[in-house]
Amino acid sequence: KPSLLANAFESVLAAVYLDGGFEKARAFALGNLDTKIDNLIKGNVVFDFKTSFQEAVQERLGVLPGYRVRGEEGPEHRKTFEVEVFVKKDFYGTGRGKSKKEAEQQAARAGLKKLENR
Repeated sequence: KPSLLANAFESVLAAVYLDGGFEKARAFALGNLDTKIDNLIKGNVVFDFKTSFQEAVQERLGVLPGYRVRGEEGPEHRKTFEVEVFVKKDFYGTGRGKSKKEAEQQAARAGLKKLENR
C-alpha cells in the first residue's frame, strides 16, 4: 500500500534527521525523491490511467473503451478482481486489483502501453 511506504519513508527520514541533522536528512530525501519530483513537475506522471486511456482512445479512434470483469478470486473480505479492456472488439489489456476500480485502472494502464506501441 502506498500509505505504508510513505509511513516507512517518513520514519527512515526522521531517523536520518535525528542521527545526522537537517542537511543529511535533506540530502537523503532529495536523493530518493529527486527523479519523482522532476517527473511530477514535468507532468510525466499519470495517476488516473482510465481517464488518460479514454482520452487517448477517443482522440485516436473516436470511440470509448469498454471494460469487462473477467473473474473474481478469494474470500468475500479479500477478493481480487481481473478486468479486461477492449476498444471496439480489440483486446487492449488486463488488470488485477483489490477492487473493480483498481483492476480497471491497471487494465487501462496496460491499454495505454499497447496504444503507445501501435
